[in-house]
Amino acid sequence: MQTAVGHESGVSTSLGLTVTAAADWLGVSRQSLSELLNSRNGVSAEMAIRLEKAGWSNAETWLSVQAAYDLWQARQRAGSIHVKRYPTPDVPIPV
Repeated sequence: MQTAVGHESGVSTSLGLTVTAAADWLGVSRQSLSELLNSRNGVSAEMAIRLEKAGWSNAETWLSVQAAYDLWQARQRAGSIHVKRYPTPDVPIPV
């Protein structure tokens, strides 16, 4: 899974923190945060809550950005996704 979050260098320049310091602040391993920042993992619900608790936006925003990024990535591959449309009966919907 990829991520919509930035790159490692963005943490040190934007927040004045090293990746190690930011990981300690969030209560996660440096490897975990590094994988997120280097697009090897996406923002999980738990990480979104950690980011929110640190005062860096809110969990819903983090998850929304990640979902939008995931959808964008999937749409780039949409041509290779082959699914037949499911037939629906021509029955009027009762009012």
